[in-house]
Amino acid sequence: MTDLPALPDNSALPDYLRGLGETKIAETGRAGLQVRSPPYVSIQGGAFTLVDAGGNKVPWPLPYIDCVIVDVSPVMSRVFWGVDEHGYVTSFDPMAQAYGPPICFSDNGVGASARAPKPQATRCDGCQWSVWGSAISRRDNQGIPACSSMKKLGLFIHGATPEGKEWPFLLRVPIMSREDLDRYLVSFVGHQFDVNRVWTRISFVHGLQGRITFDTTYTFDKRYSFIDPTTAAITKRIMDARMTDELVGRNDVVWQGPAMIASTPTPALTQPSNPSTPGGGTLPPTAAPPPTAPAAPPVGLPTPPAAGAPPPAQAAPGAPQGRGRGRPKKADGQVPAVVPPPAPVAPAGAAPMPPPPPTPAASGLPAPPSFAMPPAPPGTVQAPVQGTVAPPPTAPFGVVTNPPGPPNEMQAALSRTFGV
Repeated sequence: MTDLPALPDNSALPDYLRGLGETKIAETGRAGLQVRSPPYVSIQGGAFTLVDAGGNKVPWPLPYIDCVIVDVSPVMSRVFWGVDEHGYVTSFDPMAQAYGPPICFSDNGVGASARAPKPQATRCDGCQWSVWGSAISRRDNQGIPACSSMKKLGLFIHGATPEGKEWPFLLRVPIMSREDLDRYLVSFVGHQFDVNRVWTRISFVHGLQGRITFDTTYTFDKRYSFIDPTTAAITKRIMDARMTDELVGRNDVVWQGPAMIASTPTPALTQPSNPSTPGGGTLPPTAAPPPTAPAAPPVGLPTPPAAGAPPPAQAAPGAPQGRGRGRPKKADGQVPAVVPPPAPVAPAGAAPMPPPPPTPAASGLPAPPSFAMPPAPPGTVQAPVQGTVAPPPTAPFGVVTNPPGPPNEMQAALSRTFGV
């Protein structure tokens, strides 16, 4: 982190500026600008180096670090650095002097982190880079998982931070030190005090590159058994402020996969029984659509069915029962002709006929059933169906055709009087 600019002392603030009130422009303006790694302990090159949030490095002068383990990640973290054209892990090497950021990582124990630069899979157990043989070890040329595992620790290091402004450091424990860490932590199980109540010494294993081990400082110096009251207060403040949550990845979120773009065509709209717009408004009123009941029997001429013909089909649901006469079955391929007009018309005074339904191709609806033609309006003449005989036309209501003649006596009297 670069040196901060020099600012005047607070006591020199003029009264006319104090009277304007306090503002938070600088504080709120920092939002989104602090994209940086948390403070951590580097073990690169076989030496400890403290790296602050600004990237400044301070080599640790001792071959070990005495610290307090204040937090541990609840799951094993995974990190994928990439694989070169020969199958070797490209970047990460505990003994290297430097390395770049990982391609993918996970602190949630399920899948790639949503914060990973290039997340590889939504589940680590199904990722191609988590299987053995997906990469080659540079130490012994043996097959290893390209995605390595590690444990994250939150450390308080005495003397590494300014007094009164202490913060924790992250330590990434590599997979080759997993057994060393487990051996140390299991020694506290069942005791009345936890690992955060004592001083821990972390050091390198002699002759094994990149491997670190853990022990109590008390093992080497009996003066350091439990932590002192000042250190206890500092570690409590760190945990109460949840300063280690980000270090150990406790808030990591699983990546949900790439965003899917819909490629299927939008289905054609269908007209509901009570049409309404997507926004909730009502569409312009339209005539009621034709009924969707099963097909009614064909309408023929008003003649009784022939002897031996099957009984007439049952009327459509909702029609009056027991009032209609049976209709003869329409001959195959014949449609009752109505002349004139060529199309059905509504009786005088009746409501207008409904519009034709939309075609299935245009509306996306299934093909409607074949409906029979409606009865012809009064006063029209229907052509007979082939194979049947049309009855004589009926006279209008109230008119008697072919009335019976008067009695013979009356007829004789009329003839004498009128000469008919």
